Amino acid sequence: MRSSLPFLDLAKNGINSPFRWFKVELFAFLWTIPGSILSLPIILLAGDSSAGENIFSSVKPPALGLVAMLLPFVTLLYGICRQVERQHERRWMTIITPHQHINWAKIGMGALVWGAILLADAALQYALEPERYTWAFDPVQWLLLLVVALALIPLQAAAEELAFRGYLMQTSALVSKRVWQPLLLTSVGFGLLHGANPEVSAYGWVTMISYIGIGLILGIATLMDDSIELAIGAHAANNVLSALLVTESNSVFQTPSLFRVTSEQPRALWLFLDTAIPGAIFLFIVAKIYQWGSWKRLLVPIWDTEEELRENAVSDSDDRGDGQSRGDEQIEG
Repeated sequence: MRSSLPFLDLAKNGINSPFRWFKVELFAFLWTIPGSILSLPIILLAGDSSAGENIFSSVKPPALGLVAMLLPFVTLLYGICRQVERQHERRWMTIITPHQHINWAKIGMGALVWGAILLADAALQYALEPERYTWAFDPVQWLLLLVVALALIPLQAAAEELAFRGYLMQTSALVSKRVWQPLLLTSVGFGLLHGANPEVSAYGWVTMISYIGIGLILGIATLMDDSIELAIGAHAANNVLSALLVTESNSVFQTPSLFRVTSEQPRALWLFLDTAIPGAIFLFIVAKIYQWGSWKRLLVPIWDTEEELRENAVSDSDDRGDGQSRGDEQIEG
């Protein structure tokens, strides 16, 4: 039984079982502990232990607080790759692409296209509500932030992509019938992962529209392109620009960005449009660049059951042939 989507077909490589899926998820999560241990001296020496949930934003300089926040994702990235190879006995690269090498140019293209769309969206929002924005540029702090953001945020984005659009997308496909099912599962899971973010506490679960929507966009790009390279690039660009451009009191990244913006309760329709329109533009552009096929691909069955039937028929025929040969040998004997 094979899949018409090479990226999902990779899930059948190596050894598979529900227990091994569980062990990969468990041990990959445990790999965040070394990163947290590395973050601890930064928090103790440069932060305010009484800050509670705002412990990272209490670290001075702020760029160092971002380092402390991101280190667990760096070790998580290593843990995912290590566990895929140990538990499934297949290359870690198979949760990124079906090809032999990572297409770095495609990661760059994902970052370029999504980054351009995000900048245009930010400019539009500034033009509509300039009174909400305050110029807060601090050259020294911002340059420190730039270095940390470019060095660590892409690794954080890659860790989340390998976990959701990579490993979870492939393993959930093994127990799904149609392509849209792992797409929906990973998108909702991606949204729930961000349920602990301060935006959700401040504004409520309406913010899930944005998180789940982004998950759907990146998931569609993964399935249509048969790799998570575009998703890694877009995710990295999204988080880097979010850290560098705008910070508000309830955002997960409390950074010395170019602007500070006053908080405002988001409306569901606005969140939907502000996610769906940029996402549709992104998908349209990369679909043209990489000449994707029909969008019906997202609705087709994952596994070719007709091929399985043909393989079983051939196997049965071979078994009958072997049995007949043995019978003939006994008669001759």
